[in-house]
Amino acid sequence: MKINREARNLAKRLFLLCRKDGRLDDAATRLIVSAVAARKPRNYRAILARLARLVEIDLREHSAVVETAAPLADGGAAVLAALDAEFPHLADREVVTKPELLGGLKIRVGSRVWDTSISGRLAELGKSF
Repeated sequence: MKINREARNLAKRLFLLCRKDGRLDDAATRLIVSAVAARKPRNYRAILARLARLVEIDLREHSAVVETAAPLADGGAAVLAALDAEFPHLADREVVTKPELLGGLKIRVGSRVWDTSISGRLAELGKSF
């Protein structure tokens, strides 16, 4: 969906209103979305779509996923503690077991990915030929 500059700027201002103390506030977000949906300003669908995209990006940037080939002995507490020390803004942390990794870890924090898994290394090796 094409969005004009005015709608994009309004969505960004609304997104900034959804944040409290540097974090996304669920109640404020719901209130703003319901107010926009009720008033139906010009291009309100594009505004809501852009706002949803900004919220999705913010949620992804404040979450971490640790993928392991086998369950960790401490349930991933040590890895999550290290992530909390490095990224204190994380709101959501998850440890997932994926046997297809074959070994090692794959850590995703927002758009950053650290892949030390065997399958990741094999994929990189395959690209070099």
